[in-house]
Amino acid sequence: MAEKKTDALMVGGSLFYVYPALLVYGVPISILLKKFNVFNLPMVLLASETPFIVIISMGWVEPVGPFF
Repeated sequence: MAEKKTDALMVGGSLFYVYPALLVYGVPISILLKKFNVFNLPMVLLASETPFIVIISMGWVEPVGPFF
């Protein structure tokens, strides 16, 4: 029973970070891609990976390490 409770807390906790990131980064990127008429899957994937590429190139690997 405790395992289900921690799973729910993990989902709720991650939503706390995901929704603001979606609003701050995802919405403007999607608007720009549509404006330049390049809103397709390869460009969306490239735009979504760009923050990780920038963070890793800056040498700040610890926060994004679990994603790999």
